Amino acid sequence: MRKLGFIVLCLLLPVSFLSLAFMRFQVSAKSPGDNTTKNTSPDFVNKYRPLAFWVPDSTTPVKTIQIAMHIFMGPKSLTPDDTAWLQNVVNIINGDLANNCEPSDPLPGVNHVKDTKIRFELAGIYFYPDSKYYKSNMTAHMMKHIREVDSARLKYLSVLIPVAGSGTQNATPPYPSYVKSGSPVNSLDADLFAYVPADSTNPNWVFLSVLKHELGHCLDLLHIYNDGHGEECNTASSDYLWDVYGKESKKNCWLQGGWSCDPKSPDNTCTNNWMGGWSGACYLSPLQLGKIHRALSLKTLRRYVKNDFSKLPDYTISNSELWDFDVKWYGNIVVKKGVTWTVKGKISLPDGARITVQKGAKLIVDGGLITAAYNEWSGTRGKGKIEMKNGGVIKKRSKK
Repeated sequence: MRKLGFIVLCLLLPVSFLSLAFMRFQVSAKSPGDNTTKNTSPDFVNKYRPLAFWVPDSTTPVKTIQIAMHIFMGPKSLTPDDTAWLQNVVNIINGDLANNCEPSDPLPGVNHVKDTKIRFELAGIYFYPDSKYYKSNMTAHMMKHIREVDSARLKYLSVLIPVAGSGTQNATPPYPSYVKSGSPVNSLDADLFAYVPADSTNPNWVFLSVLKHELGHCLDLLHIYNDGHGEECNTASSDYLWDVYGKESKKNCWLQGGWSCDPKSPDNTCTNNWMGGWSGACYLSPLQLGKIHRALSLKTLRRYVKNDFSKLPDYTISNSELWDFDVKWYGNIVVKKGVTWTVKGKISLPDGARITVQKGAKLIVDGGLITAAYNEWSGTRGKGKIEMKNGGVIKKRSKK
């Protein structure tokens, strides 16, 4: 039961937002869709930025995020003998994501979402024998070392694993940030990582819980307790999690948290939320899931989503809209009769996706870009009008 009380600053599972991710910068001439991070259109601000739009439902395709674990080896570090156990850790996390647990402190008006429509795939486990980083917290140097060994390994979200005691676990939240906490990276192509030291104790269930929490940060989630990196307390913010904190306005909305905090106790405000720091955390609220799915479309996190969609849902644009943002859209788009859809940003579509412009509808690509997210999408169809202006481009195949 949730009761009022003072806020406990949980320092057991912090995330360091001052960590410097190893970033890739690319300077080039302006190209179609470049105006993608100045998202000021009313349609973005009022419809596509708010979390409620992105809450998954039965039609949402499962998005698989590919990760790679990097083991920096030395005395007491993980070894190839731990490979099966590490895979099992990912399997357990996926089980939690497929069967999102019920909240310990349910709020009225919140509909539970059982399947998060998010999964992880362990795409690789890489070992670095006798590494000088086996007991290091220099994440930027570790990422640089991986790039020097094989840059292809960074196409997956990186989990950096030195030996336990190397430093405090942390992770990189994706860009762009819509809250004051910000992100340490400033590119949609930046490399994200979770830094989770571990020892050779097998199985190490502490590692499992900490990894879940840090991956949560990579998924764009912040702490629900206040350590300076908590979620928004401003009810006017489009990122306010009313389904975690309640709808009433509070100066300090944050809940208590901590590794040993008891979510069943009536004497605290601890919950079983994934980002509360409790060792058994398992619950993600609908708006937290909306925040993740938004990041999978609008933020750096999307670059790690696997090209693996058996069925793509239709999304219908029923009123005239202007899209000035950079989005990876996981489905087909239908422009209804009488509607004008103006694209000034960049839209990336998965293989097999299509855009249907119905008779009497209009698609205007005004300096924007519609392209393939992976290899080749199916293109446009329908009897509506398509207008290209100000250098706008529709391209079926990716340049990759």
